[in-house]
Amino acid sequence: MKKSIYKIISVLGSVFFCILLSVLGYAFPVTETIQKHVIESGEQLIQEGYYPDIMALYNTRLDNFTDAIMINTASFTNSSPLLERVFANYRYDISDKGQIEDLYYSRLGEEADIPSYSRYWHGYVPFLKLMLFFTNYHGIRQINSIFQMLIFVLIISFLVKRKNVIYGLAYTFCWLSLIPTAILFSLQYSS
Repeated sequence: MKKSIYKIISVLGSVFFCILLSVLGYAFPVTETIQKHVIESGEQLIQEGYYPDIMALYNTRLDNFTDAIMINTASFTNSSPLLERVFANYRYDISDKGQIEDLYYSRLGEEADIPSYSRYWHGYVPFLKLMLFFTNYHGIRQINSIFQMLIFVLIISFLVKRKNVIYGLAYTFCWLSLIPTAILFSLQYSS
């Protein structure tokens, strides 16, 4: 009985924490600095294209299409109520343009529709918005690369410390099979 109650409280606590993260993300205002970094990010994404290969190897293709949607959603701002923005997850959409162009040209004043992406929890919003306050997409990629490498090193060192060398080798092989170059430079693949 105690285990069941603990599990229910854990699930409800997790849901509450996720909603709180979203509220904090959307409550953080979109400043001029964020808008400047979003425009710079849009310029970079337009230059790279939707699915650029970063090396001439199989599966090193980045998902700039989805990264543009993520930046567009995290940097959306309007006067609708906070909880509506939290649960609707609005973004800008220009009917005759693609996702990357939506991100860039909507910030330059082009008329845009405002679709909702409410069927998905956008848990990245508070973190991405905070990073956009300090840097553009290029800087976010660098931060992500460092963070991903730190996680890898920490997991390997933990496994070695526990004398689980077999698990460390298995983890390394699995990580390499995921094509780390794509993971390091694409927000979509980071999780």
